[in-house]
Amino acid sequence: QQRVALARAIVLEPSVLLFDEPLSNLDAKLRERMRFELRQLQKRLGITSIYVTHDQQEAMIIADRIILMNQGRIDQVGSPIEIYKRPASQFGAEFIGLANISSGQVVATGATTRVRLADGKELTSRATGVRAGDSVEAVCRPEDVRISVAPLAEINAFPARVVACYFLGNIADVFVQAGDLSLRCQLSPPQILPEGTEV
Repeated sequence: QQRVALARAIVLEPSVLLFDEPLSNLDAKLRERMRFELRQLQKRLGITSIYVTHDQQEAMIIADRIILMNQGRIDQVGSPIEIYKRPASQFGAEFIGLANISSGQVVATGATTRVRLADGKELTSRATGVRAGDSVEAVCRPEDVRISVAPLAEINAFPARVVACYFLGNIADVFVQAGDLSLRCQLSPPQILPEGTEV
């Protein structure tokens, strides 16, 4: 039915196609396949399309440009990579993908930015546009966390303990506690770490 409705719309050769959550009623496997079909069809036909969805993966696959809305207001506009890698707000960081978010205060800027978290840990970042004394939210994606059972002599390395580890096939979802800092990590290829492992 979804394909037939799309064909009926396309045959009219519209200058703009409007989609309002067109895949929301499909089962998971068909929905995933249709995302790619829609993207390929849109590219082949070259029809400008406005696509409304609450599904972040759908937006990332289908869009050239995302307009992220929060309570009726535009939160951020950018490519999927920009929205994911450089979220403009805590809402954006939490809504698109998974994120570890910690409150802190900027203690120094320059070639890098140093942020002190509430528990005293200091992080080094390449963030720009902030000044010493600013309150900030430090964002780290789970796939950007590296876990090692051997000590690491690197910046942003902290001793931690594995709280839980889940095997998900292509990744392992690992939750660690570093003092007051809780982090979710996604390891690919998956590495299974027993609860209590010091990392």
